[in-house]
Amino acid sequence: MTISVLLPYKENYSFNHAGAVSLFVKDMVNESHYKKEILVFGSTIYKKFLTKNYVNLELNKKIFQSTSKIYIKSFLES
Repeated sequence: MTISVLLPYKENYSFNHAGAVSLFVKDMVNESHYKKEILVFGSTIYKKFLTKNYVNLELNKKIFQSTSKIYIKSFLES
């Protein structure tokens, strides 16, 4: 069983730039009995992530395309 957590696409999951959602997810992952089965997905340019189970999604923005749709498509393909 794998539990996937998808962060909002503007949320950074790094030590120095983490937002409220990232800090909440980090705390929940660390306290969970299922921490080995949880994967956290998001998109950030920083490389020092809050937990080891983070998967960074590539977000290739295009001019006339919804960023949310691109983000969800990248999540579904991973």
